[in-house]
Amino acid sequence: MMLYGFYILLGLIGLVYSADKFVEGASNLARNLGMSAILVGIIIVGIGTSAPEILVSSSAALEGSDLALGNAIGSNISNIGLIIGLTALFVPLTVRRELLKKEFALLIAVTFLGIYLLSDGNLVRLDAFFFLISLAFVMYFFVMNAKHGKHNEPVEEESEITMTMGKSILYTVLGMAALIGFSKLLVFGAVSLAKAMGVDDIIIGLTIVSVGTSLPELSACIAAARQKQADLAIGNIVGSNIFNILAVLSASGFIHPMEVKQEMLVRDLPLMGILTIGFLLVSFSPKGDGKINRVDGFLFLTIFVLYITSLVLEEKGIFDTTKFLMEVM
Repeated sequence: MMLYGFYILLGLIGLVYSADKFVEGASNLARNLGMSAILVGIIIVGIGTSAPEILVSSSAALEGSDLALGNAIGSNISNIGLIIGLTALFVPLTVRRELLKKEFALLIAVTFLGIYLLSDGNLVRLDAFFFLISLAFVMYFFVMNAKHGKHNEPVEEESEITMTMGKSILYTVLGMAALIGFSKLLVFGAVSLAKAMGVDDIIIGLTIVSVGTSLPELSACIAAARQKQADLAIGNIVGSNIFNILAVLSASGFIHPMEVKQEMLVRDLPLMGILTIGFLLVSFSPKGDGKINRVDGFLFLTIFVLYITSLVLEEKGIFDTTKFLMEVM
């Protein structure tokens, strides 16, 4: 057990260190490229941290597993409920008003496109085609913004470039790889320790593993917020959620069309939509820039904990959340 504890400790220390280096590299990369931190967060960080979800879901789709869908939707719920919630508890996030006009509007549109296309109970290749076309449009939009510098406030004037282009790329790539590696080490230690203590596999899967897959994004967001790089933190989540729907679901749908189960239709998809709208609402301020404060963070985190609790209770046969929601609706 002491060895598992060492893995957990090493994983935590590694996550904190690599997150700081990753954010330092990504923010310098933004300045070297003359891009805004939000665009680097969406294009580079968002895609990078979504890569594990894309690989896991594609592998699951090849095996015809429901994990492909659950991974994408569950990750989006975790990104807002857990990651934005915890980050705002540590460091409140300032959201520039300009972000609501483009980036948040795209996030809302993509989220409800996903809900609409899955609402018939199936993910077919035609749905996957729509997701792929939408992904191409979104990528074109972001690349053109970056190329022509049309985004407001491309680089913060007070921020200085402290790394060369090569060094910033190295820090960004190696930092992201280290985040994923140390998160896997921490999850391995936590799962092994839980099994050694006799914790049920279902509980382990729904808690430690589900939270563990979000550790790279969580570590990067908290590190970005601490370094006063709120745009990078927000961009991470916006980009990750957009790519989880468009890239993960298009890949999964093309590889193996699948049925969308009842519990996802009545429980998971509505919650993803509610959290996304909530993310927009708490970020909005009629007087200027918005702020996701500690109260907002606590509310998001509470919703996430209640969601995970409902999954555990349903898996253990104590309370059927899906049946209850169907009766209420």
